[in-house]
Amino acid sequence: MAYGWHADTTMLTHFLRRNAMETCGVRMVTGEILGARRDENGMLTALRTTRGDLTADFFLDCTGSDSLVLAGILGEPFTGAADRLLADSTLSLTLPHDSELHGVEPHTTATAVAHGWTWRRPLVGRQGAGLVYASALTTPGEAARSLRRALGLPHDRAEPTPTALRVGHTRRAWVKNCVALGEAAWFADPLADDQRVTLDLLDRLIRDFPSLDTREAAASRFNRAAADHYRAALDLARLRFAGSPRTDASFWTTQGALPLPAELHAVVEAHRAGLSVTPNEAPLRTLLTALTPHTAAPPPALIHHPHALRTAEDHFARIKRHQRVLGETLPDAHTYLARLHARAPHTPRGNSTITAMWTGGDLP
Repeated sequence: MAYGWHADTTMLTHFLRRNAMETCGVRMVTGEILGARRDENGMLTALRTTRGDLTADFFLDCTGSDSLVLAGILGEPFTGAADRLLADSTLSLTLPHDSELHGVEPHTTATAVAHGWTWRRPLVGRQGAGLVYASALTTPGEAARSLRRALGLPHDRAEPTPTALRVGHTRRAWVKNCVALGEAAWFADPLADDQRVTLDLLDRLIRDFPSLDTREAAASRFNRAAADHYRAALDLARLRFAGSPRTDASFWTTQGALPLPAELHAVVEAHRAGLSVTPNEAPLRTLLTALTPHTAAPPPALIHHPHALRTAEDHFARIKRHQRVLGETLPDAHTYLARLHARAPHTPRGNSTITAMWTGGDLP
């Protein structure tokens, strides 16, 4: 897909839960995990909860950073990444937003500030916002003041919600007959595309769902995929900080001084030299282009193909014309979302160019 949604996670959760219970026969039991029962091979046979024992042949740990089953019961070790990423805390809040008056931005805005970086994520009728920072360098009070200042909020505005980030990964995501997903297995950065990764791993799990005889092969393959996703997210986060032009605050200078691995240095050098982009490098090179747009040399091969420059210039001119036509004819994000939900806006709004296909709306 060439676009994405800013989904209302509460509404999406309720929709998926209702759909699973009404159409797939899923039974929901609410309670707290007290422990587990295991067989002679260490396989889970039941979870002991405040609502009684829940027996199953296979278990998914979706308990977030607590990792109650994988780490808490099965004891899978966790490796932190504090030596590579300083940001380990967030403050978040929800702000009211008059979508009809001010529109809906079709993208998330991330801004580097002195103590870390802030985000604004638009939804219809409100915005999610927050600050990511390093607790070793900034106190919660300083972080709250920095967030309010960045958002233009008064000092007496409602207190933001603090969250401690567990940055790092468990040694394996699939242990015995338990698979951990999301933050129960690993976490690298709030900007990481965790939802897409979770869906990708779920798809792999479903396609390779094992029998008792094939469990080890499926688990090994799954764990390699989970480790690859974690390394990719960690590399992207490290490069985001290393590529930032900010050098005026301790957060950025301290993070920037942390050494990069040889593999990331090679990507940076390839970018500066204008070398061709490999599939694995694409996200990293895209990030470098956005953060440091004037540091890359033209591809060396263009010296031997002068006609390619003329062809490219013509192609980009066509893209620019097409973009202008779309900007003059397409509805803005708020109007589009209102039509999508069959809610016409009270007042018409002007058109706007859509250069990034990110729409901010609630799922039906």
